[in-house]
Amino acid sequence: MDLSLPIKRTLPGALPWNKFTAAKNRLASNALTNSDMLTRLSQKDNAQLQSRIAENPNTDEETLEVLSHHQSSEVRSAVAQNNATTQSIVDSLADDADPDVRYAIAENANTSSAILQRLSEDENPYVQERAKRTQYRLDH
Repeated sequence: MDLSLPIKRTLPGALPWNKFTAAKNRLASNALTNSDMLTRLSQKDNAQLQSRIAENPNTDEETLEVLSHHQSSEVRSAVAQNNATTQSIVDSLADDADPDVRYAIAENANTSSAILQRLSEDENPYVQERAKRTQYRLDH
């Protein structure tokens, strides 16, 4: 018997780390997961998990507000794309330094006309065009 290999010890019935992470991601993406569970999951330091939580329509306003200040632009973009995101959060994300976040706001059909108008004059031409197209789609 080769004793030089490390012995992996896991608790009986415990999921290996990668399966546990996958299970949390599926839970965060599930439209049936309640807001309390999503809030608890959001406290994990995992940007991929937090992005999925930010996309979930059951995520509550307080959690979306916290996630809207996340260091990852992917998490902030996911908040911007969530139809449950409040107008005050959308307003603050419309001024985000990252153009991908502003693009996500410009793409969201729930963004107000005033914000779309402002984004149609954004410094980034892709954000400008997306805002104009979203406004056109809403007007017609």
